[in-house]
Amino acid sequence: LLPGPIGVTAAFPSQHSEARYYFHAAEKETWSIRAASQEMGGSLDVSLRVLDAEGKLLAEADDQPGTVDAQTEFVAPASGRYTIAVRSASVRIGSASEVYRLEINRSAPDYQLTVPQQMSVPLNGKTDLQIGLQRTGGFTGPVTVSVEGLPAGTTTAGDWTIPEGKNELVATLQSDARADVVARVVRFQGRGTIAGTEVNRP
Repeated sequence: LLPGPIGVTAAFPSQHSEARYYFHAAEKETWSIRAASQEMGGSLDVSLRVLDAEGKLLAEADDQPGTVDAQTEFVAPASGRYTIAVRSASVRIGSASEVYRLEINRSAPDYQLTVPQQMSVPLNGKTDLQIGLQRTGGFTGPVTVSVEGLPAGTTTAGDWTIPEGKNELVATLQSDARADVVARVVRFQGRGTIAGTEVNRP
């Protein structure tokens, strides 16, 4: 039984490919749970599951993009004890590198934007770009997106607000017939409100 938040570095018991940990969560708390081996130089391919007291699966995670480490987030449906099952899919040979780290943290409400790395706006035309929003910690509010550094004659068009509970926006840039034809680095920024405070994220 672990007192969260906490981090634990461990190895699987001999002849076992799964380890189970327990922790208490309050109703509607959001928790981030992470099992990592590759990041710390280990050789294990790890996955994880979160179960309630009756063994019902609430969340699971396997390989994240670019790694065989695992991470998930879940909201506790009720106050009580929960189980984290960490499993290895690797063939084990008893190497000292067969270790992993489990991290359990309460998630604070927050968000991040993702935007295309390149885009092209035709002269006297327009282009649409997809802006993604990754929400964490139970944040559900709207986020208004702005862009800085556009060439002269190129502007935004339409509503650049990601609505409450939504995770993406198709935004439009347009240029007029006399717009500067240049390559330019631009900067996108989100503006949202968390617990009554304005929070900006580039």
